Formats: sequence, structure tokens, C-alpha cells
Amino acid sequence: MKSLRSKLVGALVGVAGFIGVANAAQVQMQYLVEMRLVPSVRPASPEAGIALVENYVFPTLEMCTKLREQKKIVAGGPISGTTGIIMIVEAASARELDELVEHLPAWPLMETTVTPLTTFEDRIRAIRPRLERDKESARDKETGRR
Repeated sequence: MKSLRSKLVGALVGVAGFIGVANAAQVQMQYLVEMRLVPSVRPASPEAGIALVENYVFPTLEMCTKLREQKKIVAGGPISGTTGIIMIVEAASARELDELVEHLPAWPLMETTVTPLTTFEDRIRAIRPRLERDKESARDKETGRR
């Protein structure tokens, strides 16, 4: 299975190139990180449940609290009604994100997905040229019909 880092490197490099950044490590990006307990890890006994909570759940929640205080986790929290976490993480690089996520005690027991986020302003800048081309094309069609 590909590591989290290898999955994100392409996305980060693409975004860095898009916004004209020479060194992607200098870009503070936000990522939506979703972590859910793998079904096969669900405890089958009270003892297994105690071990899961004491060895993985509580230490992970405590580490996430510290990361939130350090402003690495900027939003999110545990998912109500299930064993999982959804958070927005700010990191300067895919490597930093990878290290942060993989150091969470529960990470080996979780299915993790990561979605790189852009800003609202960057999305407007990305869409505006297409809108202008579409408007020009519509004007050309309209004047060609007359």
C-alpha cells in the first residue's frame, strides 16, 4: 500500500506549481484528514476494548489536543457515534503531514484518507480564466448568429 507521503507528494507539487511556488516546503497547506477505525480491529471482548481505549484512543486524543494547541490541527475532532477523527491539519509539506498523522498512536488501526485543500481565493483565481473564456466564446457565438 502506498504511504500517505507518496500519495500526497504529487498533489502538493501540483498545487505548488499552480501557484508558482519554487519550494513546496514553504507553502502552508491545509489538508482534510479522515481517520476511521478499521472494522477488523473492533474489540471482541471488554478486555480488548479496554486495551484499545487505553493504548490507542486516549493517547491519540491527547496528542490531537496538543496538536490543536500548536495550531497544527486547525479544526475538527472525534466523529460522534463512531471511532474516528476528522480534522483539518496545516502542514508545510507532505512529509510534515505524513509524520504528524503516522505518529498518532491509533494510526496503524485506522483507515486514513487525506484531501489537500485550497483557499477560496485560489479557487476563484483558478476558475476566473475559464469563466472569461466561456464568456468570450458565448459572445462569439452570439455575434456569429446575427
